[in-house]
Amino acid sequence: MITIRGMKLFLFQILMLQFTAAAGQRRAFFTVKVGDEVTLPCLNEIQAQNNCNRTTWKVRQPGTRKIWFQQGHFTPEAAATLDRLSVTANCSLVIKNVTVKDFGQYVCRQNPAGQNLIKTVDLSVLTMTEEKSDDKINLTCSVTEYVYCRHTVVWVYEGKEKISSHMNVSRSCSATVTFPTSQLQHNSKFCEQVKCKVKDGYDKKDQLFTCNSYHPAVET
Repeated sequence: MITIRGMKLFLFQILMLQFTAAAGQRRAFFTVKVGDEVTLPCLNEIQAQNNCNRTTWKVRQPGTRKIWFQQGHFTPEAAATLDRLSVTANCSLVIKNVTVKDFGQYVCRQNPAGQNLIKTVDLSVLTMTEEKSDDKINLTCSVTEYVYCRHTVVWVYEGKEKISSHMNVSRSCSATVTFPTSQLQHNSKFCEQVKCKVKDGYDKKDQLFTCNSYHPAVET
């Protein structure tokens, strides 16, 4: 027999599941590398919009807040990035050729039937750099993100974290690996074997990035 207390607990659990699902739909996290294209989703709750004229896109970065899109048009505050921006038919925000300056928290606001619906998207940007000397090469993989570091970054070799600790140094949101220059010269598949693994602290998902996306080498 189900007691009143048991029924209340059951109903409470259902409500919590519904709340969690709704919260998940209104929050998203993306990590992309420099040069990629990314599409940041909105809620798309308004069916009869004209050029997304009831949708607003804002971007937040430490110390700044800007409105990039409002009433169906990009604003002057988006001028520096305008040539890389577009909005899809369902009001998602597209950023082409992502740069490290694009990191931040993006907020999509829609107002159907007097409601105030908000979708928040945290965009983190991954950068790889290379530093060469006569006999060694340092590869650094780092993630720039909004407010605080929630990523774990490590270099892996052939899919495994078996690079010795003195060669593979991980810090908050970055990792550096050191190899002899000769290893690159004699191994044409080096960048297929060495990858940067990034784990998101929110959804616990791993992403692998190949080292052929790093910036041009800097001689030291």
